[in-house]
Amino acid sequence: MELDINLEGRKIKLNLKKELIISYLIVVLICISITGILLDRFIKSEFEKYIITVQKKASEEIVNRIKNQLNEENQWNYTELQNIGIEALENGFIVSLKDDKQNTLWDANVHNSIECQHMISTISENMEDFCSSSEAGYVEDEYIIKNQGNSIGKIIIGYYGPFYYNDNDIMFLNTLNKVLFMVGIISALLASIVGIFMAIKLSRPIAKVIESTKDIAKGKYSTRIHHKTSTKEVNNLIDSVNNMANSLEENQYLQKRLTEDISHELRTPLTTLQGNLEAMIDGLLQPTNERLEICYEEILRLTRMTKDLEKLSYYEKENLVLNKSKFDLYDDLKSLVKNFENQFTTKKIIVELLGESLEIYADKDKLLQAIINIIANSIKYTKDNGKIIIYLSQYKEKVVISVKDTGIGIKKQHIDKIFNRLYRVDESRNKETGGRGLGLTITKAIVEAHNGKIIIESEENKGTEISIEIPQNI
Repeated sequence: MELDINLEGRKIKLNLKKELIISYLIVVLICISITGILLDRFIKSEFEKYIITVQKKASEEIVNRIKNQLNEENQWNYTELQNIGIEALENGFIVSLKDDKQNTLWDANVHNSIECQHMISTISENMEDFCSSSEAGYVEDEYIIKNQGNSIGKIIIGYYGPFYYNDNDIMFLNTLNKVLFMVGIISALLASIVGIFMAIKLSRPIAKVIESTKDIAKGKYSTRIHHKTSTKEVNNLIDSVNNMANSLEENQYLQKRLTEDISHELRTPLTTLQGNLEAMIDGLLQPTNERLEICYEEILRLTRMTKDLEKLSYYEKENLVLNKSKFDLYDDLKSLVKNFENQFTTKKIIVELLGESLEIYADKDKLLQAIINIIANSIKYTKDNGKIIIYLSQYKEKVVISVKDTGIGIKKQHIDKIFNRLYRVDESRNKETGGRGLGLTITKAIVEAHNGKIIIESEENKGTEISIEIPQNI
């Protein structure tokens, strides 16, 4: 199995194994990409929320620590304020403290403006890959300091907002990206391994099917595929190819046998004719009435066989024309039994016709011909003092005509083949009965033309029952 791909005017063919592997990889890469993007966005979103919460708590902690540096006499501990401010600067916060008259009590920018600018610059560079420039920037939050309900000053905390990552945060995110990338690589490798395994598993039996079908196309109908897999569809494909090979092999055998049978049927009368005519022409035999009658009988035999083949060809046409009409099938079955009365009497066969009046809409002549063929076949293979039961019944909207005999029966391996052209279960038995193996083939064609079916049940040495089931169509 190959896949054609056009690439700049050139056609590249991929076999099934490569196609499956590529398909697996494409699906896995797409899934990994989508999962990676969604996971990256989710983790970053949650991490941002976490960082904002942490930074808010850090700001509140700085405010509380600064407030605690105001004693009962409203005097500030400037040494501790400076320590708090320097510590905050190290953590990314620029602290400024002012009294109620806007006088600066302590300011990180005044303490170390270079360090403040360097910090903001560094954070800004770090955040370029994580936050859009329109959202990011330096922001300040103000916190009012009150004592006994009166404002005595305010704390201004500046930072890079709406949030910022410190070096540890960036290291965590980079490590996370590397982990996700490695997971993607490992998943792709595992997908490749699984893809190769599955491709081999699927392509191997299909390759065997292709190889076998090529052999079958060359006329090697005995080819069979014995490979089985756990895939239902592949097993169905293998079974279908094997069934096709069986049918072709059987048809080939039947075709050869048909040729041999027709040759045999033609050879015997032609040999008789040729022998008699040559002898009479050479003067070795006199053209008496008896010899001429023998030649005439052989000509009639050839004519009958030709007509039978023409009749078979007619009935096997795809668009067989049916001249349908309404008629009482039971009355016609009674007439058929009377027509066979002499043959029943000769072989001392007991015949029973069961059923009742039943009207049907069908091609009367063709349907009766099919029934005649079945009855005639039963008489041929039913021994003297046997019994034949003809039963007419109705099931739902279908009519069933069954012919059951106590004849010699049919072996199981022959039951499905007796409707084939010129098929003979036993050559010696066929010579005794004089049949050509066309009657049941014609019967099947007639029944199928009526959208019906033939059911056959048989047991060797006990008898056979052949049933015709067709729509009543009234």
